[in-house]
Amino acid sequence: FASLGLHVIDGRPLLATDGPKSPLIAVVNEQFAREVWPEQRAVGKCLQVLVPTSPCTLVVGVVSDSRVEDWFEAPPAQYYLPLSQPRREETASAVLVRGEGDAKLLAKTLDQELRRLGATEARALSAPLDEVRRPWELGALSFGWIGLLALLVSGTGLFGVLSHDLAMRRHEYGLRMALGANRWRLTRLVSKQLLWSVGPGLMLGLLLGYGGAHALQSLLYGIEISDWLAYAGAAGLVVLVALLAALVPWRQTLRIDPAALLRSE
Repeated sequence: FASLGLHVIDGRPLLATDGPKSPLIAVVNEQFAREVWPEQRAVGKCLQVLVPTSPCTLVVGVVSDSRVEDWFEAPPAQYYLPLSQPRREETASAVLVRGEGDAKLLAKTLDQELRRLGATEARALSAPLDEVRRPWELGALSFGWIGLLALLVSGTGLFGVLSHDLAMRRHEYGLRMALGANRWRLTRLVSKQLLWSVGPGLMLGLLLGYGGAHALQSLLYGIEISDWLAYAGAAGLVVLVALLAALVPWRQTLRIDPAALLRSE
């Protein structure tokens, strides 16, 4: 279970003390427990392995689910038996090894040792899933770059719009400063203008994003469409880009010399 990365949810795992003279025991996964004993505790139940006439096998633990070949279907119902308590002359067909460091180097070393012993090759347990995962990782990477490009374009557009708007209102801001408006009031005006520039687009983007998530729900794995933290993060990033885009025009506005501006009129 440690090699597979499975966690014990209830009860206990298989132990070295579960020998041939011990009572017959088994560990099941969550999916097995849900299917066979819905809304009941699986630990302590009697499991008859292979045929209904087989002796009672006591369920002593429940472990987390695992996927072997497919991420998008429900995990299979599985049960685990100690090899020291064979039911039909089972033999170990594979050895699971969890190591540290470079997995490819470890696999190469294991492969050499296995071939020396006349066994088959070593391979990563995730190999069947890698082929399924690779196109989705490529798609996610592509969408990420497209999103980054869209963010760059929107930031450039905001910078241009705000620079133009503040330049058009330069005379107005100069008059306000000449009449006693301080920098705090000008900052409030610029912030309000920034809010009107970003707010409607941001709200529309969130609505379209939520609707698009519904349409793409079948393509999402491990992501809830109602993940408000993701929406809040995206909105915060857009606001941050907008603030950075407004920084240069805002500083230019605060440097207005009202006296020089009035003399030029």
